[in-house]
Amino acid sequence: AEYEASIIQHFMSLNIRGIVVAPVVSAANRDLFERYSKYGAVVFIDRYFTTRCHYIVSDNLRSGRAITEHLIAQGAAPAYLASAHSIVNKSIAERQKGYQSAMEAHGLDPLIIKPDSPPVDDIDDESFGYHTFYRYLERSKRPDALFCATDTLALGAMRAIADNGYSIGRDIIIAGHDNLSFSAYLNPSLTTVDQPKTRIGEMAVETVVMLVNGRAKERFIHKTLKSELVLRESSLFHIGMGSKLR
Repeated sequence: AEYEASIIQHFMSLNIRGIVVAPVVSAANRDLFERYSKYGAVVFIDRYFTTRCHYIVSDNLRSGRAITEHLIAQGAAPAYLASAHSIVNKSIAERQKGYQSAMEAHGLDPLIIKPDSPPVDDIDDESFGYHTFYRYLERSKRPDALFCATDTLALGAMRAIADNGYSIGRDIIIAGHDNLSFSAYLNPSLTTVDQPKTRIGEMAVETVVMLVNGRAKERFIHKTLKSELVLRESSLFHIGMGSKLR
């Protein structure tokens, strides 16, 4: 957050009229962004803190629901491995809402797995995913499916599954979100959601230009783009060999 603040202040000192930003997860610099937006255009991508801003994001509610529906279709009742930032990160919060919505639509009780304590340095990385799910498996009944808020959390959870003596595809199926570069090369390959990153970036730049030139019609520009469910080995029981990477 401090490094982000220094970059924003540097841009302000240069009188840069517009920025595209994927903010750090915490809302530590929210006031600073609001000050900047009084004389320059600020467009958020991936996540945002309030609807009183300009943002371009993917449809996390829909993708959260789609992954959950897919896991349920395999005959499972998935649990959800939550991010440590489910409250302040609205995009992550939407994924969790999508999960809960799909579970309730099927008459299933949502099971949200949360950490016992905040992550080190406020980062919910693969280590956070590993320790959170490992501790859960030690003291609770194993779910037959798991939807992780991010691919990074899923990476840690997959190791926790193996270290507890379980097998993905036999004992449990799992899915992540974000289609990070490593997800296709895990064993098994990870089912996930691919976000339209290129189009989000293009629309964000277009929005900044429109705002700087005074051509925006809305007070706050909100764009939500559709994501794509990427089905791979990890979300299927009785995994076969030779699946094609996507």
